[in-house]
Amino acid sequence: MMRRGAAALAGAAMLSMAAAADASSREMKTARFAVTVSGTQTTVWKEDRTTYDGCVDGDVRTTGGGTQRFTFRSARPATLDVVQVGRGVVVSAGSAGIPVSGTVTQRGSLSIEQLSGGESACGGTPNP
Repeated sequence: MMRRGAAALAGAAMLSMAAAADASSREMKTARFAVTVSGTQTTVWKEDRTTYDGCVDGDVRTTGGGTQRFTFRSARPATLDVVQVGRGVVVSAGSAGIPVSGTVTQRGSLSIEQLSGGESACGGTPNP
């Protein structure tokens, strides 16, 4: 539903720009491109913090780190229409957008160390 709405909005924008162009005798230019996209995003995180834990009435240190990698690419070339009227430009990939496929890989570890305090007053077992 959202894709059709976006395509309809882009189409309406193109028509209104075309009408404005006729009214002001500006030239309307159109171009069509076959496009592919690809990309990679890598996120690296680290944690090293000490907090007070009321259950053990003491400090707890949390350390760790990890990575997440997101890779994507076009499933197939998509058609991109570009219309320029005067200084305005409308870009549309149609109702299908640009289909992509991708993968996500995550790795990480986290360790918790009790620095002070006693046994847990909140149930469970204390950290070694």
